[in-house]
Amino acid sequence: MRGLRSKRAQDLLRSSNLTVTEVCLLVGYSSLGSFSSRFRRLVGTSSASSRTPTCPWGTGSAGSRSTTRTTPSSR
Repeated sequence: MRGLRSKRAQDLLRSSNLTVTEVCLLVGYSSLGSFSSRFRRLVGTSSASSRTPTCPWGTGSAGSRSTTRTTPSSR
């Protein structure tokens, strides 16, 4: 059961804009701390870092996620 919830959580984190807390609740955990520690133990990475980077220019490395986006400046 835990493996199924972790797999579902991974899928949601990669394919949606839901927050980690929203995914935690959707897969059946009531505690973000429990979800995070079990996710890391089963998947091998944190829930936040398991997201796929989304960049309109196709750059970025897998496994990293920037919280800020820079745009070319117009001079």
